[in-house]
Amino acid sequence: MATERKHDVGFARCLPGEGPLIVLPDAAAAAAPKHARTIAGPTLVPWLALWLAREGLSVLVHGPGASRGGGGAAEVLQSLGIGPASDADDVTDRWARREPAVVASAALAQGHWPPSPGWQLMAPQGPRPCLRVVPCHAAGGARSAAAWAARSGAAVLLLVGAPITDPRHSPRAEVWIGGHFRADLAAPAPDESPAGWTPLPHNTGAAATALFVQELLSGVRPTPQPLRQLAWLVERAAMATVTTTDANTPVSCL
Repeated sequence: MATERKHDVGFARCLPGEGPLIVLPDAAAAAAPKHARTIAGPTLVPWLALWLAREGLSVLVHGPGASRGGGGAAEVLQSLGIGPASDADDVTDRWARREPAVVASAALAQGHWPPSPGWQLMAPQGPRPCLRVVPCHAAGGARSAAAWAARSGAAVLLLVGAPITDPRHSPRAEVWIGGHFRADLAAPAPDESPAGWTPLPHNTGAAATALFVQELLSGVRPTPQPLRQLAWLVERAAMATVTTTDANTPVSCL
């Protein structure tokens, strides 16, 4: 019970900081078994989160089971020494260290868990500019997410296809801010060229993925150009949200 009270009090406080907040869903941790088989490689959410955090951006990673260090990005980050944040102080400490903060999706749902199938669109409410980065492996999911972004006015970057799990292909990104599609921030369809490709690890487990991510960040392995482009797209879209907050979003806190 003491832990629950600490969680409730901690996450009832506003998160300080300036600039955009980037929210990444831990999609691999929530993948149903029939969808997990379609993943081309290890989840690269940890790489993207660490790259952006290293650039000084505030990054939140959330997903089902993230508070317990569950599978997917949360488990990989745990292997790299970045455990889940238990309250707002932990979150701001991660950001001060230029690390991503991992939280459970339930912390964003404000007691309404499980949320709708659109859980990947969840983000802390409040006045701080926020960019939701949402991988959409199916065209139908991308259309639904785009419709929600247009209706809500939220800032959303949709990654269509599987760029978050396959560094061999350039991402196709769709950016929506303030209810409008931002063609100037979009990326073209995936480039099938293998130029700049680096071998993937033999398995997609947390330990192998953590080593792969670490080697990319340290320069032991060359970072594929598609991944660099992905990080650049997210960073540019995040900067575009600085003067735009989510429409119809009340001022509340994580």
